[in-house]
Amino acid sequence: MIRPILLGAILCGLAGPLAAQPSPAPGGAEATDPQTEKQRNNAAKLAGMIRFVATSCQEAEPDYDRFKAAIAAMRVDIKDLESGPLMATSLGYSQAYQKEPEASCKRAFQLFGENGTAIPDLIARKAKTDKPAGDKPANSETR
Repeated sequence: MIRPILLGAILCGLAGPLAAQPSPAPGGAEATDPQTEKQRNNAAKLAGMIRFVATSCQEAEPDYDRFKAAIAAMRVDIKDLESGPLMATSLGYSQAYQKEPEASCKRAFQLFGENGTAIPDLIARKAKTDKPAGDKPANSETR
């Protein structure tokens, strides 16, 4: 009969190599390499910035077609940014940018504006309207 201490040592010896093996990615896919994870994280950062710009930078508007192309170039499925862990990560980045909105908007233009250093023309300045906000259309009736 094997003593309990010896049995425990054998089981621990078997569990060590199993624990050292990388666990498969969700859905049965192979575990991703560090470069792929870096690209996915960069895609989440970019999605977070675009979400932040769309909601918090009054002078800016994202070019969503260019955004989708940038995400595709990173080899990330845009649907991964719409739900699940990658979406949660991108929301976290959006919240971080909210801590200093003025500085974040400025940084967004530096990186992604007309002369952006990361992805030029990803965001643009909104067209200014000549009409003051309180004006009524010319053909409206006054009662």
